[in-house]
Amino acid sequence: MSALLDSSVLAAALAADELKHAECLARLLKGGNCIYSHALLETFSTWSPASRST
Repeated sequence: MSALLDSSVLAAALAADELKHAECLARLLKGGNCIYSHALLETFSTWSPASRST
């Protein structure tokens, strides 16, 4: 079964300090997902490793 992932799942998969990191990363790596282009834009326009350290 495929899943539609939004920016909150992508951000949690990228950030090891997020509460649901392991679950979101596993879902992302499982494959077969759909991701709207705006979710990618939203994730990578607001998230960076530097912004996570503050």
